Amino acid sequence: MLKDMTTCVEQIGLVDPDKKVYQLTKQLQFMPLLFAVLSLSTCQSLTYQTALYSMVKKNKEGPMIDGPHYIMGMLTVFKQFNNVFYKKYLHYLSHHFKNVVFFNSM
Repeated sequence: MLKDMTTCVEQIGLVDPDKKVYQLTKQLQFMPLLFAVLSLSTCQSLTYQTALYSMVKKNKEGPMIDGPHYIMGMLTVFKQFNNVFYKKYLHYLSHHFKNVVFFNSM
């Protein structure tokens, strides 16, 4: 009965795909570190555009990715795993940016 209700609700569009969790998996030890390195390398090809209030690609020859799409993709991936992964990912990024700010202030 519940599965039929879910199918009906999805068919009429009363579903929020950002909040849907498909499957929780076992812990993958280095996944947050891999995605942190991927995010840092992706940020190098993006720049902030004040007219759009968003991150956009720096040049037209670069990778076909924009800031909001990348963020939603990362959130969707981390939604499928345990919350510990997302917290570790944010910890790695905050540690990197803290060190960059500290190094540039010297």
